Amino acid sequence: WHGYTYTGHPTVCAAGLANIEIIEREKLVQKAREQGRYLEKKLASLHDLPIVGDTRSKGLLAAIELVKDKTTKEMFPVDLRLAQRVWEKALDNGLITRVAGANNIALCPPLIITKKQIDEMITTLRNAISAVAAEIDGEWQLASGK
Repeated sequence: WHGYTYTGHPTVCAAGLANIEIIEREKLVQKAREQGRYLEKKLASLHDLPIVGDTRSKGLLAAIELVKDKTTKEMFPVDLRLAQRVWEKALDNGLITRVAGANNIALCPPLIITKKQIDEMITTLRNAISAVAAEIDGEWQLASGK
C-alpha cells in the first residue's frame, strides 16, 4: 500500500505529532521569534553596502534585495546573475542561501539558529556581497572603457 503525507497514514501522523511535541517542548516558535528580531537588526547592517537596496524579514524568513541604484531601486540587468553570484560566493564559504530571482537572496535558517550563527551568516553575506559588488564595479569600468 502506498500513502501520501496528506492521506492520514498512521506512520506519517505519528511523525507529525512527534515533531509538534518537539516544537512545543523546545519552545522553537518563541525562539524563532526572538532570533528573528535579532536577524532583522543584523540584516539592517548590510544597508551600507553599495548594492543592497533593502532587507526584509518575518521571523527567520528573510530576503536581501540587490539594486543598481539605491535611490530609485533600479535593478541590475538579469544577465549579470547577481543573486546567483552572491549565492556561489556564500556557498564557497559554507553558507547556504537561496536565489530568489535575478536580484534577490533569500534566507531561511533553522529554528535552532543561535545569535553567534546569525553573526557568522551576516559576515559571510557581507563578504560575498562585497566581493560581487567589486566584480561588478570592475566589469562596468571595463565595459565603459574607464
